[in-house]
Amino acid sequence: MRQIDPALKIIVSTGYFAESAALTDCKQQPNAVIQKPFKMAEMARLTRQVLDGTAPPLNLEPPAS
Repeated sequence: MRQIDPALKIIVSTGYFAESAALTDCKQQPNAVIQKPFKMAEMARLTRQVLDGTAPPLNLEPPAS
């Protein structure tokens, strides 16, 4: 997708940490990752942050148990 539009903003939604961790191997990482389940308010906030360029850096470390 970014070959067509390098400025494209990408948010990945996943329900599994393993899928998120696999993103570290991608040539073009997404701008953000949101874990399922999420509330629409969380997605709206993250979308606004990505569009504004204020999204937190990707943290693909396993969640604390």
